[in-house]
Amino acid sequence: MKRQIKRSRRIRYDKWVEELYESLGEENVCVLLMEDIRQRSFWQELKEFCQLDRFDVDQWISESKSSNTRKKDETTWNLRSFDPPQKARTLAINIFGMLWPPQVLQKVRKSLFEQFIQFTTLYFSQRYGTGTEHGRDHIKLTPELRRQIQSAYQSHTEQLSRLLGRELKTLGY
Repeated sequence: MKRQIKRSRRIRYDKWVEELYESLGEENVCVLLMEDIRQRSFWQELKEFCQLDRFDVDQWISESKSSNTRKKDETTWNLRSFDPPQKARTLAINIFGMLWPPQVLQKVRKSLFEQFIQFTTLYFSQRYGTGTEHGRDHIKLTPELRRQIQSAYQSHTEQLSRLLGRELKTLGY
């Protein structure tokens, strides 16, 4: 996270929402926050926006298991182990799927696809391991790290708050 904070290129949710509003029109965009997923209003807003007449909000809430299973407590989350072969395969599928149609030079494509996976698996394994080698089985949000994140994203959070008409600092943003 500290590396991410230092980077100048960050995820800009405010820009995403702004661009969606500009492209599709604000009336055609529904932004729902995961922090609200256990609230009836979240599902009611989704139902109305998607025009889901037969969607029973109360039944959905009572029957759904929407808890964060990796959250240990308010400041600690368990991490999944990093699977280099799976990550390499997903990357290969994405790249080859976008750049090389399966029906073109099928044998060559398959061979290069498998070689790409082997090379990328090796790279990911050497670079990242499984992520648990140095006690990285969880992440902890310390008060100092929270302050650094909030400071780094402050202007983006303020813009997103304006776009959504909602104060996001109350959610810890």
